[in-house]
Amino acid sequence: DFGSHVANPNSNILVANADIETLNSGCSGRVKLGQGMLQLEDSDICYIHGYLSKLGIECWGLNLEESSDSLWNSACRTNAINLLRQMAASGVYQNSSLNHGYVNNVMLLIQAYNHYVHFCLEEQFKTEIKEKGKYEKALIENQNQKNWDRLWDRHENFSVMNNFPKQYKKIIADIHAHSDDEVDDKGNFLIKTLPYRSKLANIFFRCLDEQMKAAGKAMKVTLKARCRKLSREPQMTNFPTAPTGLPLDFYSKKWLNSLPFPQQRLTVDANAVAFLPDPAKSLFPPNHKYYNYREKWADQKFNKGFIGVEEIEGGVIDVEKESEDEDDSKRYLDDGEWSRVYDEEDDKDYNGESEDEEGDEEEAEISDSNDDMGEDE
Repeated sequence: DFGSHVANPNSNILVANADIETLNSGCSGRVKLGQGMLQLEDSDICYIHGYLSKLGIECWGLNLEESSDSLWNSACRTNAINLLRQMAASGVYQNSSLNHGYVNNVMLLIQAYNHYVHFCLEEQFKTEIKEKGKYEKALIENQNQKNWDRLWDRHENFSVMNNFPKQYKKIIADIHAHSDDEVDDKGNFLIKTLPYRSKLANIFFRCLDEQMKAAGKAMKVTLKARCRKLSREPQMTNFPTAPTGLPLDFYSKKWLNSLPFPQQRLTVDANAVAFLPDPAKSLFPPNHKYYNYREKWADQKFNKGFIGVEEIEGGVIDVEKESEDEDDSKRYLDDGEWSRVYDEEDDKDYNGESEDEEGDEEEAEISDSNDDMGEDE
């Protein structure tokens, strides 16, 4: 009946062409189809619309609310398999890994179609019915997780390959110490803000990124890493679970102060610090003018030299104020500008040193260097 109705030139049109949704935005040339492009002539689109209007079909596509063996879904399956076989025979897939030995195995193609359409796609459909946008949100979260894992793996491999100091390796080895990133509308990957990470740790990780870039350029290695930008407006992480057992100066004072005191003691290693007073001068080679030999100190000596926690009632930290950027003319910061963003004027570092102690610090450095020379002798 359908065939005779379509073949009869005098048969009525059941749906107006203006109501047909399939290829309604198509025109002669390239037509967007899913994530790809399809080359269609205007005459082909008119031909398709003419048949659909006679059959009374406004939109050609699956109906996942019906069973897989319904008349409509069976027609969609037959059409999809026929198209696949025709395209394979015409050489469309000659540059792909299509196994042409299975093209004529129709029963296998039916099973593959039913599995993908009426199992995989149907699960997505049911998820979207319950909550619109939930499936896409899950895809984004999964991609962010992969980006996070990839970034952590690159940082850790670089730290091992370059024999970083022990206190740095301990922090880098914990995946929760790293920020995740996601791509924005311009293709840039935003460096997310970790609420529990201190300004010292933030600056250290930016230094780590710079060192990795410099190493790649020096070795003439093609950098496969994504371009990661620090936004002027903080973008919170999708993975807010804080690591435990890391040195004291890794944690944000504001965040740590918000925890109950017993929880603070369980979260932080209050007897250890990891960063120099100026973390922007970290990771330099021994022949660099900013190299600080104290990075190589043993843990006990490093902690004794830099730990300077001011204990206050009910906790061990001070309140950290959020920084405000005066210049909003740019959306992202250039390389090297991050130290100004992470700086808080009213916030003292865990291992910060006052101006009155600068003289004592210089004397201590001279004494330490003499001690090291004596040990070498």
